[in-house]
Amino acid sequence: MNKLKETRQVPQAQQEVWNLKQNLYEEIKNMNTTDGLNYLLEKGRKAALRNNLHFQVNQRA
Repeated sequence: MNKLKETRQVPQAQQEVWNLKQNLYEEIKNMNTTDGLNYLLEKGRKAALRNNLHFQVNQRA
């Protein structure tokens, strides 16, 4: 039988994803749909730029 089902433990990575989703929801829950989507897109754009910069720096090393 699956060990996860027996212990009912949630993997740490899954818990982190749930927490991130909850935090995003809390940030946008009082915004209208357009503002919320624009906020999430801008936040995603900034994260992508940070990750791309991090990748470029590490690739040079």
